[in-house]
Amino acid sequence: MIGNFPTALSFVLDREGGYSENADDPGGPTNHGITQRTYDKWKLYNGAPRRPVIEISADEIRVIYHDWYWQPIFGDELPDKVDVVTFDAAVNLGVMPAVRILQRSAWVEEDGIMGSETMAAVRSIPPDLICWASLTLRRLHYIEKRRSPFIAGWLNRVAALRQNVSV
Repeated sequence: MIGNFPTALSFVLDREGGYSENADDPGGPTNHGITQRTYDKWKLYNGAPRRPVIEISADEIRVIYHDWYWQPIFGDELPDKVDVVTFDAAVNLGVMPAVRILQRSAWVEEDGIMGSETMAAVRSIPPDLICWASLTLRRLHYIEKRRSPFIAGWLNRVAALRQNVSV
């Protein structure tokens, strides 16, 4: 729904924290959930010189999340709650995996592309059911990666999101 981006962004930023550089994290240096690789790509796309992700500004964070995660999932067109759940998945897993989870939750072909068929299916199912299914699928995805040192945090994130959207 239009206007839920600030709510979705707030949830994500509360979970992502500040700067981290963990040797076990394949994303490398990360600040507020934005990896150095993503920041470099965004800077290049905008014709700006690269700089360390530790120096990313709050405005840059907001723009990257809006333009590279919210817009590709058509966040403004998704039903309430579904928008927040799908946005968080896009940030945590990537846009295409998040859309695939949404598609599986809506019983449509999983191609990772947010199209009219996906949107129509999502809108035809109660948002609480879509959210419940999406979060369950995310939980299963993380459990399959049980050897990761990050699993507890990922599962806590799903639990917090489930509580946040009340499903």
